Amino acid sequence: MFQDDIVEATLTVLQTLDFAARLRLPSQSLVKERVSKVAGLIGLGEFLGSTVASLSGGERKRVCIATEVNRQEEALSEADNLKFRN
Repeated sequence: MFQDDIVEATLTVLQTLDFAARLRLPSQSLVKERVSKVAGLIGLGEFLGSTVASLSGGERKRVCIATEVNRQEEALSEADNLKFRN
């Protein structure tokens, strides 16, 4: 895990997760599905419209985790088993 946040603070959580998913997924429909699933699993659904800068340190870390989960299919299945919550 990175010590510093790897996300742009001026983007919303939705924009951040969407960008991470677009880097790896071939179609827009898969991107929307993946972002929705990851946000729900990691407990970020209520923060999708918030900028990363407005989040607490722990919430920002969850955004960083979600971007990594978005990048790796294996991580998504593992996250599904963990069900991160506040």
